[in-house]
Amino acid sequence: MSNIQEKVASFAKHLNGLEQEWNILKKEIDGKFAAMKQTLETARQSNVEDKSKTLAKSQAKKQTGDFPYPVGEMVKVAFPELFKRKLVSAGDVAYLLSARASKDFKMRGSIVLRIFTSENDPGLFSSGHRRYYKEIPPLELGSKKYHLSSQFFPESREPVLKWVYAHGLKKKDLIAAVEAKKR
Repeated sequence: MSNIQEKVASFAKHLNGLEQEWNILKKEIDGKFAAMKQTLETARQSNVEDKSKTLAKSQAKKQTGDFPYPVGEMVKVAFPELFKRKLVSAGDVAYLLSARASKDFKMRGSIVLRIFTSENDPGLFSSGHRRYYKEIPPLELGSKKYHLSSQFFPESREPVLKWVYAHGLKKKDLIAAVEAKKR
């Protein structure tokens, strides 16, 4: 029996040594995991801050031009008013249908007017969202009708206001029309 006891004692000693080695390895691995978690958290935090800065840059653009209302509210009144008063010509409409007007009005590729075909025209939509105002009736010049883009951005306001004023709509009249619409 002493042989069995010696084997058990030897096995217990060997097992104890393995357990000590395991504890040393476990501490080393846990330390590496903790360092990796810290690095990952630091990178994640940096990424969140970068995204916040990017969003702030893209979303916090200041409205350009000296006008008390945002560009979206202004264009929904200004363009129908210009068409109603017959202050736009066929040449103006051709310009508003062009990529040049889109560039001049800083519309990021959207076209100002789209020829009216129907209310469900697939060209009125992009990425599943309607990109032309539905709440204002189509603008009319002669026998043609046009949809007005809803894709005006804060930096669009100043060039749009210049164009609107150059076509005969006065600032005070435009402000009064926007205020009347808000009521």
